Amino acid sequence: MKTRPAVFVFVLTVLSSVFTPAAFQHSDAASRRGDDVQIFSLQILVNQAYQMHSLFTLLNHGMKMATDGANMIMLGRTGEPGGAKDTLQRHGRTMMQDGRVFIIRLSDNEMMQDLHNSGLTIDKSPAMASLHRSIELSLRIIDRLARI
Repeated sequence: MKTRPAVFVFVLTVLSSVFTPAAFQHSDAASRRGDDVQIFSLQILVNQAYQMHSLFTLLNHGMKMATDGANMIMLGRTGEPGGAKDTLQRHGRTMMQDGRVFIIRLSDNEMMQDLHNSGLTIDKSPAMASLHRSIELSLRIIDRLARI
């Protein structure tokens, strides 16, 4: 199986944008209580990285839905044999609209708000800035495909 370098870079970007050395330090009092600050802080970082990965995966799904819809519209316009021309165009338009709505809802969902509230903002996190930019560009691409 081939490893995707973009995913690896993304995870490193998220971890480096969230990581603070203080998060992995703990006092003697915490050690005596048995609190494991290191594991807890690492779990938070991994959880945030997983949430960011999920958002990028959902964005990819919305784009795939919209581009597959555009492909169906183009197939329908070429006069696909068997009378499927109208069905392909109708279904393609629906897929494009649904993909666009899916991406818009992605930028406003609870997971995105939780990440922003936890401090992963556009100003502080390159990964979050990249996600917002990707959402913006995805919507532009879908709009251009709709005009073809």
